[in-house]
Amino acid sequence: MIENPPKRYPIEALRMWAGIVLVMAMVAELLHTLLAGGPVARSFFPNSKWQDWTFIVGAFLGLPAAILWLGKRWPMSASRQPWWALAGGFATFLYQWLFNNLDSFNTEGSVICLALSPLGLLALMHAVSGLVFRRKTECFRWTIDFSELVVLVVGLALATNAALGVTRIIFPATWDYHIFRIDGAFNGLASQSALLNISAPPVVQAFTHMAYAVLIFALYAMVGLAMRKDAITSLRVWRTLVVPFALAFVFYALLPVSGPAYAFFDNQFPANMPNAFGVVAKQVIVPPASRNAMPSMHLTGALLIWMLSIGLRLRVAILFSSALVLATAWATIATGEHYVLDLIVALPYAAFLGTVLIWPERLCHQWKTSAPIFLAGLCFLVWMIALRVAPLWISEHAWFVRIFSMFSVVCAGVVFWDMAQLSKNQSSLRINQRSVNEQPLHAVTAPLWVIGTFAASGIAGLIYEVVYAKALAVTFGSSSLASYTVLATYMGGMALGAWVGGYVADRSRNPLRAYAVCEALIGLYAALTPNLFTLVQNVYVNFSLDTPPDAGWLTILRIGLGVICLGLPTLLMGATMPLMFKHLRGLGVYSQGAIAPLYGANLTGAAVGAVIAGYLILPSVGRNGGTYLAAVLSLIVALFVLDRGNRPVQGTQDEIGLINAHVDQSTVATVNARFGVTALTILFVGGAVTLGLEVNSIHLLAVVAGNSVYAFALMLATFLAGLGLGSHAGELLMKRFSRLDLVAWAQCNVASAIGVTAQTWDDIPSYFSSFSIYPVQLDFVARETIRAMVCGTAMLPAAFFIGMSYPAAMSLASDWLSPRGGATGLGRASGINTLGNIIGVVLIGFWLLPTFGSRDSAFVLAAVALSLGLLALVVNRGSLVLSSAMRIKTSLRWSPMLAACAAIWVFPSHWNYDDLATGSNVYFSSQRWGKVVDHAESVEGGLTSVAKNSMGVSTLLTNGKFQGNDSTGGEMVAQESFALFPLLHTSARDTALVIGYGTGMTTRVLHESGFKQVDVAELSRDIVVMANRHFGSINHAVTDRPGVRMHYTDGRNFLLTQTQKFNLISIEITSIWFAGAANLYNQDFYALAKKRLTDNGVLQQWVQLHHISPIDLAYVMGSVRSEFKYVWLYVRGGQGIIVASNHADSLQQSSDAMVVDGSRDSNDERQPKQLRSHLVLSPDGVDRFISSLDPSMSRLVSTDSNLYLEYSTPKGNALGDVLQSNLHFLSSFESVDVGWVSALE
Repeated sequence: MIENPPKRYPIEALRMWAGIVLVMAMVAELLHTLLAGGPVARSFFPNSKWQDWTFIVGAFLGLPAAILWLGKRWPMSASRQPWWALAGGFATFLYQWLFNNLDSFNTEGSVICLALSPLGLLALMHAVSGLVFRRKTECFRWTIDFSELVVLVVGLALATNAALGVTRIIFPATWDYHIFRIDGAFNGLASQSALLNISAPPVVQAFTHMAYAVLIFALYAMVGLAMRKDAITSLRVWRTLVVPFALAFVFYALLPVSGPAYAFFDNQFPANMPNAFGVVAKQVIVPPASRNAMPSMHLTGALLIWMLSIGLRLRVAILFSSALVLATAWATIATGEHYVLDLIVALPYAAFLGTVLIWPERLCHQWKTSAPIFLAGLCFLVWMIALRVAPLWISEHAWFVRIFSMFSVVCAGVVFWDMAQLSKNQSSLRINQRSVNEQPLHAVTAPLWVIGTFAASGIAGLIYEVVYAKALAVTFGSSSLASYTVLATYMGGMALGAWVGGYVADRSRNPLRAYAVCEALIGLYAALTPNLFTLVQNVYVNFSLDTPPDAGWLTILRIGLGVICLGLPTLLMGATMPLMFKHLRGLGVYSQGAIAPLYGANLTGAAVGAVIAGYLILPSVGRNGGTYLAAVLSLIVALFVLDRGNRPVQGTQDEIGLINAHVDQSTVATVNARFGVTALTILFVGGAVTLGLEVNSIHLLAVVAGNSVYAFALMLATFLAGLGLGSHAGELLMKRFSRLDLVAWAQCNVASAIGVTAQTWDDIPSYFSSFSIYPVQLDFVARETIRAMVCGTAMLPAAFFIGMSYPAAMSLASDWLSPRGGATGLGRASGINTLGNIIGVVLIGFWLLPTFGSRDSAFVLAAVALSLGLLALVVNRGSLVLSSAMRIKTSLRWSPMLAACAAIWVFPSHWNYDDLATGSNVYFSSQRWGKVVDHAESVEGGLTSVAKNSMGVSTLLTNGKFQGNDSTGGEMVAQESFALFPLLHTSARDTALVIGYGTGMTTRVLHESGFKQVDVAELSRDIVVMANRHFGSINHAVTDRPGVRMHYTDGRNFLLTQTQKFNLISIEITSIWFAGAANLYNQDFYALAKKRLTDNGVLQQWVQLHHISPIDLAYVMGSVRSEFKYVWLYVRGGQGIIVASNHADSLQQSSDAMVVDGSRDSNDERQPKQLRSHLVLSPDGVDRFISSLDPSMSRLVSTDSNLYLEYSTPKGNALGDVLQSNLHFLSSFESVDVGWVSALE
């Protein structure tokens, strides 16, 4: 009998899944490179050993070739060659086994690759032949299939290895001790199995290790068998191969567990294991090892292989896979890779996930079939949540572990038994698929070039937003009122632009050309903004000069000037969406198919823009350079769109007819008024939730994840990325589910995400501090990568579901407002949504957050999102699912609502401020200040707290960062020195300005030193309230004394808008790297301060020396020196203090002059002689220091334009404490011994 020739059509969906795996590999490799300094792929490159070459050839060429051979996809002209190649590989294996030893091969998998390497070489020759002789269609087609399989196999290997490498770095603390103690309920079965294995004969040990290593080869063999049976599509093989391992890393992050062999590393495993119930259940730092134990993906993979064999109905495969399941279960615990509990949890996970991936239609069968499946999924979910939130309780209740383990095994067993019966009934395995001809016509989709264009526009738009905000911040100030005024103006302009753009689009004959004109005008306008912002500042100063900083009419002035400089570009930006939407509608794209990709692409581009602007563009070319680059990008977009608009429509007459048919259909699209009003309500209220959540989340992340300019870029990027990814997901889901139900689900999931995230805020500081004792060195890039992951964990889930909701709600509202497919409805709906955004910012930023705190604000936002979901569910009482192939039961329709209610029910009653206020994100180490006795929250000051330690010392903190304490002889020395050192260089005692109140000690010392008037500019009222309430013993309630005036404003803005001159300007800002703080270290600020000083005036400023590089310190000193002729550097209490003046009298220091009245204070340390002993650099020493790096003494200058210090100083936090090395370095520039060594005391 002649064998049927192999099929020659392309392997279905292989290219798509190969692309997905390639992206996964690139992402995983990028993360590994950022964290570890290099990609995992380097370890795959062979060295001089021939065994390494055989591994590479066998794994990455032989394995794909074997799959094709097993699947009958080998070219007919060479159908016998694989047999000879495999025979040669087997002969090589026998030779090595008999005449050499196999010890030179690192793993059992390497031995298998040795046998496959000849087949890999043969496949490579055929692939080259197929490329050279392309006329041989059969060989060329095979080459394409082989190449795609190689990409998939190599991509999976890279993705899994890189991801496992990432887990070794980012999870110092694991749940191993928790799981080990819980495993005590199984009477030490894991340890006993390991002991049994090491005492077994060598052949048994070899079998154990082989069983653990053979899994991936068995999985690929099943892929080949599925090809052979033409079951790749019917059994959803590709997604079954990829999705479980992608999901695994989500669970590894949720419960990082290494396994007993790694957790008990000090010669404990397996012979000297402690008693399970004698181990303290806690998180423990485990040396670097993969955190991939919970759940056991080895057992899950074996069970998935068994399920696929059931689907294929191959008896030999079923028997082999059944044996593989048992062998894998034994091997995972015998080798110490897993605990018994890992296997228990994997059973319901595999049962539920395998059904979802392979036979999803079984979820909708009668309850006898579907109930066990959902129970298995519920068991897995309960295990993961319970182990995460209540591991202590579980470890103390062995009865629960045993009972729930039995229940989980039974649920999974019922599912598996039901699957086993499928192999006896072929009809049950058939999936009801319609042929291609029976499928409905696919809706026209947005062209890829449109999506790419909108993504590029999003990148440019985000850069504009960042640089415009920075430019206006130095004019209007950095207060929240000023910042949100700019934001409201920006968003208001975009709302108006969307509204107007809708009308213009509907009346434009060529909306694509109008879009290009908008982009061109945006770019041209941006090129003019540097000069425009200078003009705006001059106008603002002229109008606001000597006006009280809190005058109400200044807000009106800011809005007016903001409209003048931002009105036109934001109007044009807002108009771009309706214009491109109208163009896509003209192509026959449905409203939801147009909004989702445009919205998703724009936000994804904005997320990319946030990262490259924050980490690349602004640090490299500065504010103006970033503006010009964004302008060039906008102009390129405009030219590209104009070029595309001038091209004729591509396609056959049938395709063009199909487009016209869709256009005709879209013109009669109608939406029920009830649905339309509901959608608009959700857009308005949901818009408030969106921006309110962003404000609240960024506020919390600034506390627990950092508040440098880089940290804020990450927060913005992750939020935008979540919105963009959610929009893309919503686009796919709208093809299956009704739009209003999708909105309902998404809103409920927003509430759930907020509730789940609320459980993590208290844990984030301890996560950062766990790195302090972990034997892995983290540079700045690695730390920022970890910070990005934290921001993603906190912000991305809720943002994802918001993004999923937006296109569905917006398309419903647009179709209702413009039933004939116009863009006017989109413009109106966008305006309403943006108005909600603005209201959300105002309500959260100025009312809920400062009045009730971040916890209550998050709870209110979750409750509002839940209400919106309930509204959508109630309004849409029709069919949930559009596709007849899969109808969800009514009970499941309300499951997201129930989950959201549960998340809100367990919402934390309060935050643990003792943990939140540790500031461990700064140096990746714990900074326990004590118990928080008081706190306040606001958008101005973040989290302001007072902590008291066991010694009774109170510490004032801002977002966990030290601001001062009342420790006599400790940090009080530095706080006092802020005021004392400048008094060495001026005898004038008329007026002084203190920027930054801190504990109030500097202000008190200056007041008691005889200054007739002391003005204090402090951005945060919370700082002043806390300082006066808890540090009265050192500030003596100075704010209530005559001659002391408080101004709640940005210190730089205060100097900009006041004409008063001062004898002394003292700056008590204790961290340059805080976002916005570098504005007080730029040349532009020093020029302003010089104008506001009297002729003999003196500037004093704190400078960090303990976490700063010499080049950054040179920039600090160089910036001061660019405006002041005489500059000194003192160090006392471990803090650097700069003193600067332009008057020659400041050089004269009377040796017997008292800094303070000796009759009131006899402390010798406060007298001139002792104070001068803390001098590190004199003016000549400062000049020598700067000129050693910059002979011209003009280039090492930080400005408002180049933003050098703002983007460079945060990197110093990764250096460690370099105070002593910096002082030794600086001392080399001073010609005489000035006593700097005492600064170290």
